[in-house]
Amino acid sequence: MSPSLKGDINLLIEWTQTYHYREGDLLIISKPTLPFMIAHRACSHRAGERGQEILQIADDFIFGDEISVSWIELKDIVGRVIEIRYGQEEQVATLESMIVQGLGSWIAKLSLQRFINLQNRIDGQKKINWFFVRLTTIQHRFACYMFRIVLYINSIWHLKTSKTILA
Repeated sequence: MSPSLKGDINLLIEWTQTYHYREGDLLIISKPTLPFMIAHRACSHRAGERGQEILQIADDFIFGDEISVSWIELKDIVGRVIEIRYGQEEQVATLESMIVQGLGSWIAKLSLQRFINLQNRIDGQKKINWFFVRLTTIQHRFACYMFRIVLYINSIWHLKTSKTILA
């Protein structure tokens, strides 16, 4: 999930019903064709051939790579990430705060816009304004790094409050 998340991290997952997610949430996806689970951002939804589908997009996706960006069926979603633990002190950052959710939603919208721009370019459907493509990419990177900074601040605040409670 780089650039939003980087390094050795542990994810605390809420194993939940498939309809319990928000745009921008980090979903845990299990596909029968993959020997591992993936955690990617929920960016959109649609009614598919087999029911509702979710567009999952990695923050640094590769267009055409089914793992980093694809429509998935609801049955393939097994949960969502609610906390991230990282660092030697096992710092905890929650994804449930309104600021983190807002940034996640913004990243999801920007990821969707980047995906649509690339799809239109490859399909040749529309003439692409490269200025807006680059602007969207810069905004996306900025939002991802802000997400990382807010998680770090969130983890420091969580660490201080937990030490205060324990004392």
